[in-house]
Amino acid sequence: MILINLYGKIEPTILSEKLGVGISNLHDEWLTGIVDDLKEEMLLREHFLEKNKKYNFGDFKVSQYKPEKIVSNANWTDVLAGDIDYYLQVIASNLVQLEVLDFDKSLLQLKNSHLDSPTCEVQYPLKFIRFCHILTNSRSARTHCDTNIPFMTYNPDDFRSKPVILNFASSMVNRENYLIAYYEKAIKSMKYVGKLIDNFLESDRDFWIFDYIVNSINESEDYNAYYLFKIMSLIEMLIINPNSNGRTHGELERKLPRFLRNELNDYEDKELFCQIARKLRNKIAHGDFEAFQKLLEEYRANFMKDFSYDEFEYSVESWTINSICLSLKSALSEILFEFFSNKEGFKRFQNS
Repeated sequence: MILINLYGKIEPTILSEKLGVGISNLHDEWLTGIVDDLKEEMLLREHFLEKNKKYNFGDFKVSQYKPEKIVSNANWTDVLAGDIDYYLQVIASNLVQLEVLDFDKSLLQLKNSHLDSPTCEVQYPLKFIRFCHILTNSRSARTHCDTNIPFMTYNPDDFRSKPVILNFASSMVNRENYLIAYYEKAIKSMKYVGKLIDNFLESDRDFWIFDYIVNSINESEDYNAYYLFKIMSLIEMLIINPNSNGRTHGELERKLPRFLRNELNDYEDKELFCQIARKLRNKIAHGDFEAFQKLLEEYRANFMKDFSYDEFEYSVESWTINSICLSLKSALSEILFEFFSNKEGFKRFQNS
């Protein structure tokens, strides 16, 4: 279970029938733990304000952590005379979780017979929402849906992060008209992605391909050499002819340009970008980091002539890799949307 930035009483809604992923209010067994997390958040905010009171943050910051005000603004109860525990219970009961609601019918049973998300693995709902985000970041997706995918506000399994549930809730419930419109678009967008997934998953083989993609894009997005290697490998897996028996010379440079962002206007520029990106991936694979640095210099000479490097923020190498990875991530969004929305057409493209 993860919390997302939707609020209020809702009916349990399945987003993907074949994965069993859906949204609902919190199950009863989660309420006590989430109330404790809300209390922890309030204590941390009080400590922060006390520690930094010389900076005079004012009443606004304090009011964000008054549960009775959040409940009143959201019209979540007619009873406004309870104690702090009552208001926190009301807030917790109006939070929305993303969860595997129907594991009994889910293809996730192919991975595990009893649980969708073993405790030492990343929760599947978190992988799902991250997949939704990267898929709908494509330009093509924006012509088919509103692409208002919610974001995670709290992951109970992440012990390194502090809860900011009240902070997010207070900022949303103060804008009632916006909240209603956002809610409708968010549900519609997630259902659209869920339908794309369900249409794609026609066999166990489809599930394993999908699962590999979901796990590939789930990991950290620190833009470094490893991320560049990973995303280039994923792109190549998706667009290269699977029947070519490894003979792929020139294929990446021919196919990838159609998915690159508009900032690379000329086809020659797109082709050069693809050549450099492919060579960078190969140099990383072979541990040839001297050649890797020379390729980064070539990239800067061709695509970052007017770029202003803030070396107090990142090294020149990191700025360069960031630039390449952002272009590749944008291209991956376009590829994934076409891969899942036009399965047969994309197969023909792969084989071309």
